[in-house]
Amino acid sequence: MSATFLGQLITFAATPFLTRLYSPGEFGILGVYVGLLGVVSVVAHLRYEMAIPLPARRGAALQVVGLALACLLAFSALLLVLGLGAGQRILALAGSAVLAPYYWLLPVGLLLTGAYQVGTLWAVRSGAYHAIAVTRLQQGAGTAAAQLGLGLMQCGALGLILGQLLGQSLGLLRLAKLVARDYRRQGARLSARGMRWAATRYRQFALFDSLASLLDVLSSNAPSILFAALIDPALAGYYLLSLRLLSAPITLVGKTISQVYLPAAIAGRRSGALGGQVLALQKILACVSFAPFFAFAILAPRFLEPLFGAAWAGAGDIAALTALWVSWQFIYSPLSVVLIAVEGQRTNLIMQLVCCVLRVASILVGYRFFTPTVAVALFALANILFYLAASCIVADRAGARWLSSLRQLGVEMALAAAIVAPVQLALGAPAPWLWPVVALCAAVWALSVLSGIRRLRNCGAFAAEKTI
Repeated sequence: MSATFLGQLITFAATPFLTRLYSPGEFGILGVYVGLLGVVSVVAHLRYEMAIPLPARRGAALQVVGLALACLLAFSALLLVLGLGAGQRILALAGSAVLAPYYWLLPVGLLLTGAYQVGTLWAVRSGAYHAIAVTRLQQGAGTAAAQLGLGLMQCGALGLILGQLLGQSLGLLRLAKLVARDYRRQGARLSARGMRWAATRYRQFALFDSLASLLDVLSSNAPSILFAALIDPALAGYYLLSLRLLSAPITLVGKTISQVYLPAAIAGRRSGALGGQVLALQKILACVSFAPFFAFAILAPRFLEPLFGAAWAGAGDIAALTALWVSWQFIYSPLSVVLIAVEGQRTNLIMQLVCCVLRVASILVGYRFFTPTVAVALFALANILFYLAASCIVADRAGARWLSSLRQLGVEMALAAAIVAPVQLALGAPAPWLWPVVALCAAVWALSVLSGIRRLRNCGAFAAEKTI
């Protein structure tokens, strides 16, 4: 987590310089590229990579690794062949014609990021969190350095895309060495028979989870693509900048916890302790999430323009709306690995289908009948409703009562609103007595976080033995 924090800090520190080297429209093109890469990368392994931590024996897990890499190579080759013949047509159909000059970077990015994902999940299985942390630091520093250097060379959108690609592929060699070392120690060999077994044993990932993940990525990247295609690439740039700022805590805490918690969730399912673990984890995530994100929503319209330049004057309101729903994503993201632990791929598929419909419909309705800002607001509301329902469903699948989950989330949200309210009052009508109230509210929030941490420790959510 420390190395991930430093990587995100470097990215954040570089952003004010990047916004002066690149225009909102160029950031919008990067958003389209990242969106399309996310769509193809999530199905490139047929989701078999998510099964890497599940087998009890390392030899069986290595067969899953081989299967995932074989799917990745085949999909990357297919994407390259399709691009040579009909790349511009495909992008036009996807509403992403602005990306046509950079299509050739999609297969390259897919191969590099897909291999990194396989290596990361093997490191999770092996408990090699130090290796993951080092690669996160390399990615943050590498992406910032590459994009800044290419920006100074006035490479435009190509510089942003190449910088993103080069930075995100850093650390791949370290993880590849880890997989190769364990492969040699195991003494087993990849075989067609072993990979056929893996494909059959974990076929629910290919049948259900791959489609669910595709729907998730499509709906997650719908704003960047639809804003650029229907309204203005600049709006897509505002949205991408907002996510660039707000994704830091999700990457730092959310993804880190989900990677570490997956083995413990598998153990908790076997021992019957999963329900209590999920409620305890949900409480601390809600404590950490709501108050800071609500405060960011209040402050964003005031500081984004001075920080990033006059060209980004419209980004403050978009960032404020984005922060409201990202606070709920922050809670759900680590909890979602419970569906992997309980092999709830069908549930996940239904949830992601509903999410995709809600997200796309909210943007289209806002665009058709209202203003671009209202479209973003409707999108935020759709996300809040989805993540609220999804968190309750995960708690129910873990063995806890969904009503307990709903009550807990409601209490934490009300507490966060009460804590942040004095900040809004102090900014709107400055008064000396308000700032001590703000300090007192911050102390109450800190005590609530400490209480959640103690509860999490007592339930043993991260005390699983390294048996896999």
